[in-house]
Amino acid sequence: MYVHSIIKSVIEKNIEKALQSINEVLEEGKDLENFLWEMIKHTKDILMYKVSKKVELYNDEEVKEIAEVAENVSKDELINIVYKLSELENKMRLSSQKTIIFETEIIKLCMNIDILGLEDRISNLEKRLENGEIKPAQRIEMPSGVVQPARQPEKVIMPKETPKTQEAKKQDVTPKKEEKAQEVKAEPLQTGEKMADWPKVLGKLKEHGKVMLYANLINTEAVALDDLTVSIRFNGGLTAFGKTFLEKPENMNEITKEVSMIFGKPMHIKLESVDTKAKKVEKASVEQETKVVEETPEDILGDLDIPINYIEEE
Repeated sequence: MYVHSIIKSVIEKNIEKALQSINEVLEEGKDLENFLWEMIKHTKDILMYKVSKKVELYNDEEVKEIAEVAENVSKDELINIVYKLSELENKMRLSSQKTIIFETEIIKLCMNIDILGLEDRISNLEKRLENGEIKPAQRIEMPSGVVQPARQPEKVIMPKETPKTQEAKKQDVTPKKEEKAQEVKAEPLQTGEKMADWPKVLGKLKEHGKVMLYANLINTEAVALDDLTVSIRFNGGLTAFGKTFLEKPENMNEITKEVSMIFGKPMHIKLESVDTKAKKVEKASVEQETKVVEETPEDILGDLDIPINYIEEE
């Protein structure tokens, strides 16, 4: 059930699992607006179960799944999800890029699910201040006519440098710069070798706020095609939406920049879709054809218990 899977991923803040379920929904050609309506209804059902321990129109297995999710989420968080999904419904009605908006908002939900709880805590603190339950820190005022002296900065006395200390500094600094450069620069890869620092590249993209870019590159690997080219392989296949998104100039430039920084030289990036299921089927087919070709007449007729007489021409 894709609806339950995505809602559960939002509650658990699992962006990877949420996007995987969304891709499966898109591949099946489901209408996103109807699917979003089902998500809102399902979240309301989880909230109802959280309040009353009752829910209708679900079988025993589905009720069990709803109960497990309800135990790990508060009522405030469920209300927040319903509110955010309703906002998303309005945005999608006015947009022609429904898929992009849908995926972006689900990612934001995965990352900001606790905002409502934070707002409630701030509101409670404000009320307690108004009621006098919390006293603000008192400010110490100086008597009239008394001027508080300005704080003087502390003087730092630096020791005089001698020719020997200057030379020693040069010797200490130079090797450190070289060591730092060696740590940043990765070793050249052989053709077909996997890039060990690829997870670092994904981590940098996530740190820089490129969440959509990071999410579309999860479960990929980088392999060297030559000394200046790295192929990003999508072992589960690359969707049409993912290909269009990643091939945008700004996104390709961002990936190229991070990879080039790892290797310390300009690099080229290629996207490669690898359908592992198709490869297995093709391999099995080739093996079967090879087996058929290699069989001799004795192999074919041996199981039928038919004697074979060879006639030699004179």
